[in-house]
Amino acid sequence: MYAFGAVLGCCRKMHIRFYMSDNETSLLEAHTHVFADFEGITKRGVYDRMATVVLGTIGKDHRPLWHPRFIEFATYYGFEPYLCKPRDPDRKGKDERIFWYLERDFLRGSEFDSLEDLNHKVRLWLDNVANCRVHGTTRRVPDEAWQEEKPFLIALPDSPYPACDEELRTVGPDSVISVKGTRYTIPAKLAHTTATVRLFSEHFEVLDQRRQVAFSRKYAPDADKGKLILDSTHYQDVRPRSAIPGGSVAALEDAFCTRFPSLEPLVLGIKKRMKGLAHIHLKTLWRLADRYGDEVFIEVAERVQDFHRFDAQAVKRILERDFPIPDEHLPLHSPLTAAARVIASLSDVDSGSLDDYAHLDEPNTDDEEDENDPQ
Repeated sequence: MYAFGAVLGCCRKMHIRFYMSDNETSLLEAHTHVFADFEGITKRGVYDRMATVVLGTIGKDHRPLWHPRFIEFATYYGFEPYLCKPRDPDRKGKDERIFWYLERDFLRGSEFDSLEDLNHKVRLWLDNVANCRVHGTTRRVPDEAWQEEKPFLIALPDSPYPACDEELRTVGPDSVISVKGTRYTIPAKLAHTTATVRLFSEHFEVLDQRRQVAFSRKYAPDADKGKLILDSTHYQDVRPRSAIPGGSVAALEDAFCTRFPSLEPLVLGIKKRMKGLAHIHLKTLWRLADRYGDEVFIEVAERVQDFHRFDAQAVKRILERDFPIPDEHLPLHSPLTAAARVIASLSDVDSGSLDDYAHLDEPNTDDEEDENDPQ
């Protein structure tokens, strides 16, 4: 566990939050929590020589070589990073003292069930103890002094900096992705797409192809890592496809003409023009009718038929042009594999317990009696 600590140098208001990692992403995300907590940003931020902040110093004057991503982050929020001098008593002491206070007054003798529980309790400690006490140096209550300091802080931007790692995931037909070794179901509308996944310290987000957040959740607890995390609501809008008649090509032609009698000339024209590929075009037309509805489909298909364009792609182009369907209104058809149907149903099944099999460990008294029976 890593504790990120920050303190406003004048009013001495503290911020503490715990993280599972001290990498660059966690550091930047911690800053976004600090700025939200302080409701503003100082003109200058003083930092120790962390590798996630400064890569080193150059020249005789020891000018800091800032981490590129960190300096981009500072520019986004409009503050100036400043490198603390080694053993600077006026700066290092202010920050290091809060960790001594945290360990002595909060951590000693405490127990925590999880990272979430730890951060919840440290938040209560900050609000009810640390920032409400009379500070030993300033002789003022930090929260009260902060109210006077707050008008001088830099205002927060409209949206926070994306302090996360971004990765691409290919979403299969079951609408399942893998994140840090654990598989999660995501909304079925993302099946068969390439989605962007934003990895934060405590949760992740899945973006759709328009880069809008389609799904967000916390990481699974350690006990569930490596398992499939099910959410049946991701499949609630999925409807079964209407079955395409199987068997011979002739059976498909008969079924198509039975469903759409007026399109028999179109079927004959496709057979004559496409020859061995005719069945592919008929299946494509069948799916287009499912998507757009029979009435609209017949209207466009008859138009194509009248112009002797015996090609399923011609029907598809006109439908997409004249009858566009927004993504959110597209019908969701069930994924192609049986695994997705199992996923949707398993979420309602009781996982059971080993206690259900405890009776198998008990000795079989009936067998013992049989062995001792003189007969």
